[in-house]
Amino acid sequence: MGESHIPSPKHTSSQEFDLDVALRARNHDQPEFSTVHGFVIDPVAGSPWPHLAPESRSVSLPAHGQLPSKAVALELVQETFNNYNRFLPLFDEEDFLREFHLKYSTSNPEDASWWACLNVVLSIAHRLRGLRTSNPAHENNLAGVYMKNALSVVSELNVASISAVQALVGMACILQGTPNPEPASMLVAAALRLAQALDLHREASDPSLTEKQAEIRRRVFWKVYVLDKDISLRTCRPFSQDDDDMDVRLPSNTNLDSCNVELFNHLAMLLHSFFAAASSMLYNLTQNPTSPSAFSDLHLLKPFLHLLVTLAKDPRTYARSEELRRMHNTCTSLHNEANKAVHLFRLEYTAAFA
Repeated sequence: MGESHIPSPKHTSSQEFDLDVALRARNHDQPEFSTVHGFVIDPVAGSPWPHLAPESRSVSLPAHGQLPSKAVALELVQETFNNYNRFLPLFDEEDFLREFHLKYSTSNPEDASWWACLNVVLSIAHRLRGLRTSNPAHENNLAGVYMKNALSVVSELNVASISAVQALVGMACILQGTPNPEPASMLVAAALRLAQALDLHREASDPSLTEKQAEIRRRVFWKVYVLDKDISLRTCRPFSQDDDDMDVRLPSNTNLDSCNVELFNHLAMLLHSFFAAASSMLYNLTQNPTSPSAFSDLHLLKPFLHLLVTLAKDPRTYARSEELRRMHNTCTSLHNEANKAVHLFRLEYTAAFA
C-alpha cells in the first residue's frame, strides 16, 4: 500500500451515529462555563469549538476523511504525547506507538477501537495546533475531520475493553468544548459503563496484571471519573459513579513512562467547587438545624464527604496537598457539628410533641 494517503474504506453499520443531531444545541437555561473555571476542562476543550453551529451545516455519518501519510501522522501522534497526554495521560505512549506501527497502513473502521483512538489522537494534535495559531480555521477543520472519523464508529464501541473506554473518553474531552454538553455527557456515561464492566473502579487484584497494566487502568478510570464529575456539575445531573462503590487507588507518578500524572491536581481543582458548596451548606445547617430540608441536605453531602475520606486514606495524596487536608478537616468538623445540631433539634422536637 502506498505511503502517501490511506484510502477511506467503505463502512456500513446497522446503527449510525448522527453527529448533526448529537451536536444540536439545546437551551439549558444556564451560562456556558466550567464550574472550575477551566482547571478541570482539558486544554484541548478549554476554548469553544470554533466550527459553524450544527444547524448551519450538514453532517452525515459514517463518511470517513482520509488519514494523512504515516510520517505526518507520526508527527501528530508525537505532538499529542509530548503535550496533552504528558499532563493528562489517557493513552500509554509505548503501547500506542507499538500499535501505530503495526496497524497504521491498514487502519480502517472495521477495527473500531483502534480507529477511534487513532483519530482522537490526530484530532487532539490539530486542536493543540489550532490553539497556538492566530488563524486556527485550517487546524480546527482537520481536527473536525478526524473527530468525525472517530464518532463514526461510536456504535461499535460496545465491547468492554480499555481501548474502547479510552476512545470514548478522548472523544468526550474534545466535545467538552462545544456549546451543547449533551454529546460529551453521553460519551462519558458510555465510557463509565464500560469502565465499570471492566472493574476499573476497583483496585486490580488480578495477579496476572503487571504493575504497568494496573497503573494504566487507574489512569483511565480517574480520567473518566473527573470528566463525569465536571459534566455532572455543569449539567446539574447526578454523578454516574457512586463514590461508595469504588476503591481504586489514585494514579501515581511512576517510571513507566515520561507522563507527569496531574490528574490529582485536576481532581483537587474540582474538589474546590464541591468544597465551597458543601462547607456553606454545612455551616448553614449548624446555624439553622430547623430547616425542613436538613436531613436531605446531610444525605446529599454524603458522597462528597466519602470522597474526601477516601482521598485522605491515601498517604500520597494527603502528603501532597495541604489544601486537601484543610478541606477534609473543615468538612469533617462542620459535618459533625451540623449532624449533631440537626439530630438534637429533631429529638427536642419529638419530645415536645410526644
